[in-house]
Amino acid sequence: MNTRISAVRSRAETGDNRTRNFRCATPEYTNSPVKYVLARHKVADFTRWKEVYDRDADVRREAGLNEVFVLRNASDPKEVFILATVEDPARAHAYSDTPELACKMTQAGVTDHPDIVYLE
Repeated sequence: MNTRISAVRSRAETGDNRTRNFRCATPEYTNSPVKYVLARHKVADFTRWKEVYDRDADVRREAGLNEVFVLRNASDPKEVFILATVEDPARAHAYSDTPELACKMTQAGVTDHPDIVYLE
């Protein structure tokens, strides 16, 4: 079984923990049946982050992202993981690369660059 995973460079790889510039690298999904996206990031306050995240549900659905799970790291409750199905990889990527999303992430208290992985 050949599983193709396309990921952006993580904050650990870049050594950059600034809260600005949340733009994502273009995933390698050409000729690949992307089915899911997994995002990971840290937040200052989970409750505050979740309120902002929930208000954006319609926008995510319009982008073809349908939430499967929102999870927190059991040993670090400020680390959040989001798994969503992807209807259209190009549309999902376009959403993840908008200045509006970066602004919402800042307002929600995201404290590091997200790690985003597209999965088959």
